[in-house]
Amino acid sequence: MLGSVAVILVVTGALFWHFVGLGDPGHHLARSLKAQEEAVLPPDARVFKVIVRDSRWDPAGCEGHYGWTAPTVTIQFGSRESASDLVAHADRVLRADGWGPMSDPRAYFRFWSKPPGGPTTLALSQIPRATVRDWEVSAMTAPDGREAQEC
Repeated sequence: MLGSVAVILVVTGALFWHFVGLGDPGHHLARSLKAQEEAVLPPDARVFKVIVRDSRWDPAGCEGHYGWTAPTVTIQFGSRESASDLVAHADRVLRADGWGPMSDPRAYFRFWSKPPGGPTTLALSQIPRATVRDWEVSAMTAPDGREAQEC
């Protein structure tokens, strides 16, 4: 009897993993995003906030839209670099690592994706309510498994 229950639990877990995935098991996706963002920071960056939003299961209110939310990491920092130097530095680092630009090269808001046109995106922007020298870099990627959809 106990053996049958254990088998049922294992089979159910395997089916769940096969059809909907695990979101971000071991937080490897979030750690990878954070490492990429840290590489983009200029040498004089003064980090004052790191926000990690783990992938979570979202049952969604409408049929067929359930799934995992995308893991997201945001680093807020200050720098004495000019906007153009900061964007140029980020662009060099990201392109060398296989990222491609997603938007026009405006100085205060820029997107990249990896692979170019792919599911992992990174944005560099000036923090609107802050000083001229406060920025944030934010990245997100598709979760491991079925991604939640908007209703």
